Amino acid sequence: MPLLDKARGYFLAAESYPQYAAATNSLGSIAFSEGHFAEAIRDYEDALSRDAQINNPRGIAADYAGLGNVYLEQADFDKALEYFGKSVTANTSVGDAHQAALALSGACSVYIARNDAGDLDKAKDACTKALLLERQIENRSPEVFILGRLAEIARANHDLDAAVKTYGEAIEIAKNFKFAFLEGSMQRGIGGVYFEQKKLMPALDSFRRAAQLDTALNRRIWIAYDQYWVGLTYTALDQKSDACAPLKQAADIFKQIGTEDEQKDAAHAQAEAGCT
Repeated sequence: MPLLDKARGYFLAAESYPQYAAATNSLGSIAFSEGHFAEAIRDYEDALSRDAQINNPRGIAADYAGLGNVYLEQADFDKALEYFGKSVTANTSVGDAHQAALALSGACSVYIARNDAGDLDKAKDACTKALLLERQIENRSPEVFILGRLAEIARANHDLDAAVKTYGEAIEIAKNFKFAFLEGSMQRGIGGVYFEQKKLMPALDSFRRAAQLDTALNRRIWIAYDQYWVGLTYTALDQKSDACAPLKQAADIFKQIGTEDEQKDAAHAQAEAGCT
């Protein structure tokens, strides 16, 4: 962040406004990723003002999408949809398939999170359009992410077989292109569907694979979720003695991170398994 801030100061002094706006957008992205939402909004709006001033539609589309992501995270769904829609419109003259797909998948995520009447159908439509765009340019990582969203929609619609099929497609792509983090996420997702279907051995295999991937990446919060589900699955299999070690690992990580709700869930799971 200090280097970006210094760079944009040089760009501003040189009246290099496209570069200034791009650096400011990047600062907004960093602030957003760190949970500093007011700061992210300030940066994205600053970038948007500059991009509008120089009529830079590519930058405008990216700035609107950034604002959409912030408002989605804050559960201000109407504003998020407004900004994602503006991003799609701004991108029309540019024809950047990936940028359009980002905005559409953002709108898809809004509809999933809001889940009002008809929202799942709208989410499926937006994510399907985004998926087609990413496939046109063979952009595999976003393709996996969007397939995961479509699997979530199928699961929310109680079409568990479709959810398994879509997660499976995402997993194959992630494996082929060695997207370890994305594969872990998809394995966790398909494991949840298998668990819901009471297909406990496939569920256990998926959660253990997710734990293996996340452990290699040292993604501690996801390791905790993986091991929590490994423990729950062992308990459901009536193999309670095997449940205690993963549940303890999950509980310890949740405690270290300070996630209170997850700590309570892990403690309850340990009690159900009879762990001491």
